[in-house]
Amino acid sequence: MATRNEKDTTRARANILRDFLSNSTQPNAFNHQEIYEVMDLCLSCKGCVSECPSNVDIPTLKAEFLHQYYKENGVPLRTKAIANIGKLSKLAMLFPRFSNFSLSNKYTSRLLKKF
Repeated sequence: MATRNEKDTTRARANILRDFLSNSTQPNAFNHQEIYEVMDLCLSCKGCVSECPSNVDIPTLKAEFLHQYYKENGVPLRTKAIANIGKLSKLAMLFPRFSNFSLSNKYTSRLLKKF
């Protein structure tokens, strides 16, 4: 709803999954960059489940897609960082002056945010 693009709607996510899973010639039908781009904006909030007249559970399909896609292409660094935020926070606690400087300095802070 925020982008007002058809490709970012729940209907588009369901349609692209149906299309690629039905017509894919690859051994792993989930291994398509196009599906990844369409699924990337999904927050898995499950709001679409109650609104869908066909009861399509896109968040569950997204979880399965990501599992299959990451199995073929590897897990991105961004995802690994979020998954290990507790460990990264403990590491930052060991070097508080460095961590605080890095996060408050405008140059290193900008670089870390882009990373």
